[in-house]
Amino acid sequence: MSDYNHMLTRVACFPVFYLFFAAGTIGGGLLGLGLGIANYETVGLLGGAFIGLFIGLFLGLSALVLAVIFNLLAPCLGGIPVSLAPLPSKQERSGHTHPDDI
Repeated sequence: MSDYNHMLTRVACFPVFYLFFAAGTIGGGLLGLGLGIANYETVGLLGGAFIGLFIGLFLGLSALVLAVIFNLLAPCLGGIPVSLAPLPSKQERSGHTHPDDI
């Protein structure tokens, strides 16, 4: 018997876009501002910030396209098998049990 108890066939597209846009903007912004400080005469700080925004938009839109493609193909291909298990309760984590719980 398989350890997988759920099939992942859909991904919410816009949260994927938001996550990758934010990560790309932050990472690209730091890279772009560093480039703008290093080459102030050619790029400048605003040019570096624009590079960061462009990288964020590119990563966000790329992730959105990939999420849409995944949503189209995953139901046809059967999805990705994942194993979902409930989190242990506070009593199970601490190891203490109350006499009334028995």
